[in-house]
Amino acid sequence: MLAQDTGSSVALTPASAPAGTPSLNVLSMVLSRTLVGVYVLECEVDVGDLPAPTGAQVLSYAVADGAPITYPVAVIEARVHIGRATVYAVGGAGGLRSQVQPIDYAQVSPRVAFADICRDSVLRDSAGAPALVNGLPVPEVPNAVALAALGALPRLARWSRPAGTGAGALRGLCRALRRLTGQTYSWRVLRDGTVWLGTESWPAYVASSGQTEPPYYTEEPHASGIGTAALDAPDLDPGVTVLPPDDWTPTGASPVPLQISGVRYTLDEDGTFRALVEVASAEAPQGRERSYFARAVEGAIPKQALRVPWAATVIAQDSDGALGLRFDDDGAPMLTLSAVPYWPGLPGMAVQVPMGARCLVQWVGGREESPVVTGWAPNTAVTSLTVSGNGEAGSVPGVQFARVDDTVDVGTLSAKDEAGHDVIFTWQRTGQAAVTNTAIQIVGAISSGSTQLRG
Repeated sequence: MLAQDTGSSVALTPASAPAGTPSLNVLSMVLSRTLVGVYVLECEVDVGDLPAPTGAQVLSYAVADGAPITYPVAVIEARVHIGRATVYAVGGAGGLRSQVQPIDYAQVSPRVAFADICRDSVLRDSAGAPALVNGLPVPEVPNAVALAALGALPRLARWSRPAGTGAGALRGLCRALRRLTGQTYSWRVLRDGTVWLGTESWPAYVASSGQTEPPYYTEEPHASGIGTAALDAPDLDPGVTVLPPDDWTPTGASPVPLQISGVRYTLDEDGTFRALVEVASAEAPQGRERSYFARAVEGAIPKQALRVPWAATVIAQDSDGALGLRFDDDGAPMLTLSAVPYWPGLPGMAVQVPMGARCLVQWVGGREESPVVTGWAPNTAVTSLTVSGNGEAGSVPGVQFARVDDTVDVGTLSAKDEAGHDVIFTWQRTGQAAVTNTAIQIVGAISSGSTQLRG
């Protein structure tokens, strides 16, 4: 790819930090944004002797002769190694990955249902407890424009918000609004960190500099609609339209705007900035149209790109286990995916993996709406494995398994002779001092419990 070096600097700063607080220099980053869902940030920052960044942060991209472009994020995982921290963060408050309680509504305004989801979607720690700032939980913030538009809609006669993640609740509300209005609704976290839900209007792209010229394509969108655009800053949002490359429009015809459904911004340690775009309405350029027969065949069978597995990187994992994925191969059928289920290969098993884990993605039946993670790369680390019980006594999920070198209590040994006197026992474990008493607690040869294997 032809790259563009903007010379701009990128930093990460705590959201609640007072003015003058030093920022952490971002050495490299991948910022993935999609038409539906939460944007995800992967970056490496220079921390020196400082701890890794946590909680609410602001990614700031400096722009020459203009205000910096900012993205509010919530850190979900960070690892430090020799003065550098690898950070994974999600857009907004980070609460849409967490579980929300079910609610049954009757005659409810869509505005209220949407606001309730945002209010109940709070950032949680690894134990599932709400993460507190100044003693209060941190909810997601609904977008004011979206709230106003939803407030003008008719009420939902009845809607049940199921138990699950906040993101899942938003998807369910979008389906209910489609049945109510006949229009397609979607949701995403906007650049300002607020949660938007509504119908797409596809406005024209306007650069942060105010310029309205279309971006220059260093690589035109290929068959799956992914191409590379030369931008000065990460200001191209999903949900806008841009004009196509010049040679896509026949002479005398008006250009048909391209709808941007996804964009991935990358910055490497050399300061090279790239913008990889995903086009929702790509049309073949002039002189490269496919035959009618080829188009008919493509419409009758699944896309070839969906009939083969693709390797991806885990960039987020919801509390229900669903995965956020980034495809590294530019030839993949899309840039990113969210809320992807996984099939671990064994019944009753749940898997939690660290960010950056590599996996294999396939599409069931070659359908674009049915991606599934079906395997993991060799030597993939695991955060936890949980085996579900079958309802019988002792099979409650969360009970730890005993492994070699884990600790096991096998009870207490005691006895009395026929006259009722205590019997003295001597018990000695290999390599340890002998124990002599009338009652001895017997401990197995296992030294610690596993926090990674539960069943």
